[in-house]
Amino acid sequence: MSQKTVGQAITEAVAHHQAGRLNQAELIYRQILAAVPNHPDALHLLGLIAHDVGKQDVAEGLVKQAIAIAPGQVHYHNSLG
Repeated sequence: MSQKTVGQAITEAVAHHQAGRLNQAELIYRQILAAVPNHPDALHLLGLIAHDVGKQDVAEGLVKQAIAIAPGQVHYHNSLG
């Protein structure tokens, strides 16, 4: 998956996420991670889905992974709070 394709995939997944289509968004985030392991945005957004469905331990772990990769992303820290 090229960087342009990853960007397009994130955009598509976020649109699904915002529309409440969590299964579709999760699938795309996981596809991104399969192609680009440790992609911080995909980890963070997948963590938000985990939070949305009540999987707090999973959400915390994913967001912490994103923070470890990109510690300067303030919104990752906000999500952890």
